[in-house]
Amino acid sequence: MSMRGEEQRLRLITLRPDLIEIFLCQKLRTWPPRAFAAPGMGFMTFASFIVHADRDAESDGRIHVACGLAARFNARLIGISAAMMDLPVIDPMGYAPIDAEMIAAERQILETDLKVAAEKFQRIADEKKVKTEWRSNLEFPADMVCRHARAGDLLIIGRGEVEKSTGPQRVIDPGDVLMQAGRPVLIVPPGVADLALAHIVIAWKDTRESRRAVADALPFLAAAGTVSVLELCGEDEIEGSKNAVADVVAYLGRHAITAKSEVRVLNQNDPATEIIAFAGQQGADLIVAGAYGHARLREWVFGVVTYELIKKSPICCLLSH
Repeated sequence: MSMRGEEQRLRLITLRPDLIEIFLCQKLRTWPPRAFAAPGMGFMTFASFIVHADRDAESDGRIHVACGLAARFNARLIGISAAMMDLPVIDPMGYAPIDAEMIAAERQILETDLKVAAEKFQRIADEKKVKTEWRSNLEFPADMVCRHARAGDLLIIGRGEVEKSTGPQRVIDPGDVLMQAGRPVLIVPPGVADLALAHIVIAWKDTRESRRAVADALPFLAAAGTVSVLELCGEDEIEGSKNAVADVVAYLGRHAITAKSEVRVLNQNDPATEIIAFAGQQGADLIVAGAYGHARLREWVFGVVTYELIKKSPICCLLSH
């Protein structure tokens, strides 16, 4: 390399301290640098998380999970809350009995709820001493989260169970977020308030969505205590599945992530049940999987496995579409 090229490279390293280790590794002919394998260093990390916060008790757990992850990865945490006003129904003749005082009162209630959510979010975040932002508005929550997904690396939401929430106008539909946000989504089930990343199970299927999910989960996988790659297949697909899983394990190894492979024949249980059972047997606290779905009549229709993982998994799921 010329002297001019070396000067330019050193100037870049001065501007980007995280490149120093990569530069030294190249000089010493050692690879890969730890910067690619350790959270908080180099490129393979999360710099910002977005969590959907609400005033209801169901959001407490995911706020705690989000704060714990933000502290662990030294990332900024953005809290988002939104609620849509329950507008009156318009009759077939186009008449809607709108009462200005009623609308004003409804707006005041929602703004108060958003303030309560903000206070709860900040209180939990202060306990973890994480860097935070707060954003709220009167609109459908999924619309707001998808729009502000531009500011985060990972979105953290709940299952979207209307019957356990403060109302349908305040609930996020996971389908809307998964299919439209363009970001990986961490689904936190009720009762979970911590994500230690002790053991991660990758529910592998040789599809675009699975490949995207593994790439999106690399910072978590690098920080995990144990990683297992599981593929469920038919009896006549065992050899091909073993080869595919071996490739995934090798790919992770090139990122300094050690993973175990597991290929199982799918018998009578549905795939989601088998995945959840395997994760339970391994003591896993996170499932990584591709999210499958398509649009139909303005609604997102999930594949069966994706739907069952969201609704039934007792542990967190990182899903990518």
